Amino acid sequence: MMRNGIIAFCWMLLILPAKAQTLFSFGKNAVSRTEFISNFLKNNSNLTGDKSAALKENLDLYIKYKLKVQAAYDYHYDTLANQKEDLQAFRNQIESKFLTEDKAMNALVTEAFQRMQKDIRLSHILILFKKDAKDPEANALKSINEAFAKLKTGVKFSDVAKMYSEDPGVKENGGDIGYITAFSLPYEMENVVYATAKGKYSTPFKSKNAYHIFYVAEERKALGTMKAAQILLPFLQGAGDDQKQQAAQQAASIYERLNKGEIFENMARTYSGDMQTAQSGGVFNDFGVGRFEPIFENTFAQLKDNEYSKPFQTSFGWHILKRLGNIPVKNVLDAEMTDQVKNLINKDARKQKATDAFIQSILKTCNYKEAPVQKNVLLELTGKVLNGEKPEHKLIKENTLLHSFANQKITVGNFWQFAKDAKTTGSFPNATPEIYLKEYVKATVYEYYKSHLEQYNPEFKQQIKEFKDGNLLFEAMERNVWNKSSLDTEGLEAFYKINAKKYIWEKSADAVIFSTIDNNSAINLAAKLKENPKNWRDILIPFENTAQADSGRFELGNIPVAERTAFSNGLITLPFSPNNDGNMVFAHIIKIYEAGAVKTFTDARGLVINDYQQKLEQEWINTLKKKYPVKMNDAVWKDILMKGR
Repeated sequence: MMRNGIIAFCWMLLILPAKAQTLFSFGKNAVSRTEFISNFLKNNSNLTGDKSAALKENLDLYIKYKLKVQAAYDYHYDTLANQKEDLQAFRNQIESKFLTEDKAMNALVTEAFQRMQKDIRLSHILILFKKDAKDPEANALKSINEAFAKLKTGVKFSDVAKMYSEDPGVKENGGDIGYITAFSLPYEMENVVYATAKGKYSTPFKSKNAYHIFYVAEERKALGTMKAAQILLPFLQGAGDDQKQQAAQQAASIYERLNKGEIFENMARTYSGDMQTAQSGGVFNDFGVGRFEPIFENTFAQLKDNEYSKPFQTSFGWHILKRLGNIPVKNVLDAEMTDQVKNLINKDARKQKATDAFIQSILKTCNYKEAPVQKNVLLELTGKVLNGEKPEHKLIKENTLLHSFANQKITVGNFWQFAKDAKTTGSFPNATPEIYLKEYVKATVYEYYKSHLEQYNPEFKQQIKEFKDGNLLFEAMERNVWNKSSLDTEGLEAFYKINAKKYIWEKSADAVIFSTIDNNSAINLAAKLKENPKNWRDILIPFENTAQADSGRFELGNIPVAERTAFSNGLITLPFSPNNDGNMVFAHIIKIYEAGAVKTFTDARGLVINDYQQKLEQEWINTLKKKYPVKMNDAVWKDILMKGR
């Protein structure tokens, strides 16, 4: 038994260091096998077969990258104001996705997604807390219980609603408020509705200002986002029967004309009283479930695409509705749908559920500890502070420890200042000292965790490091290579003189390349040019809003033309759209040159700068390798090449 234990321990000694095996070092710094392979796989995720060549190339690039970044740190570029600002901006951009409790958020996403798959037709009894009553809540509770009792005896829901509900439209709709879906109602009400079976009503539910009973009349597959157009014959609020009858007759007349072949869009432009949509042929913004009166939505649901309805009446007037289509709700919770649902949750009250779960998790993570303070006394003193009185107590003073987490200690004085500020700004309306205390605990631990995210979240730490190092690399390259190459005119010209024979013209031409925003402009411009191509600058003037030109000497392969174009002096090529986006290009070939001539410094400048940058970069790398000598672990590298990772 002892022998087996020793063997197992020895194997652990051999296995554990493999994770931290050094692949190469530069100066006093080491890069592990794990770090290099992680970088390699990130940049070569689709690579198959023999990876040796890619590994060797990646190793060379990664060594250079590490040298440059280390130099940037040694130059103290990380202390530059622009670097600090960029890093903070990036931190602000990504930190929100690390400040949620994944388990709670995922549960909310799944719940919302499942609810979004169906629409529920809902009826409602509403009993408000009347401010003028002696006991508003008790009076409302009495009424809602009476209504609930009648429902239990079998009285029809719509009849009970008409007897008790204080919804202004109840006399006409019997409490029917139409279809709803996820995110249509406040989250607490949505939970009640989706927990109620079809054909059943809920027990009385108390909200902030009222009591409610909900009845689930029908369910259907979710309609999703609806697209429609309408012709509206409106009547004013409080309109008499004559006005309503006149609107009804006009709607009937328009419907008859549509049936005889009149175009819906034209009729909408001419007759619709909806000024916001008439000019667009009656088309209005896409809408979701619960946006309009139930009859409007129900009429849409019964139509086929591009079919129009018979006239129907709402509180706004008489409508003829044309269904243009709908965007169904996705029935697969893929990454895109997950992001959409998360965005909705983050704008909704249910986000608080995920936030509360997150706060509870980070209280443990940050080792939150309450100090032994008499809570009832603290709350009493807090009330005095909020009333502007001076709190006095033997055991609880401003410097008394309230709570701590990690390495941070929070005093009673910190809490009192928070409570006073919150009361002044109205951050927590009608809050008690106990609520202020709960909110303060949340706020302090949240801010501490957020400011120390690197310490608690390895993925966040890695993303911050990658951005910081990448930004420092850019700064280092700009200062040590790019700026030097573009500003060093003497060095560029000297480099050109030494290497002039590298910059040879391939077959080329003096040419003018024209680009236009559409085919008609291209045809008209080309026709004008054929009459007098030498005068192309003047000919271009009337086309200044639709065309532009670039003149110079171009290698033939860089002149955009249709395939199989035979170049010749004086040719005006056929216009074509290289990107199939409607923008057209064509060229006027002035004079063709054979290959072989050496480019002037001006003609070769772009290539010279690029080559000169490479020279400066290599010289800089050579200097850095002397400053930070690179040493390879050949055994580890050989193993990586053999295994491909």
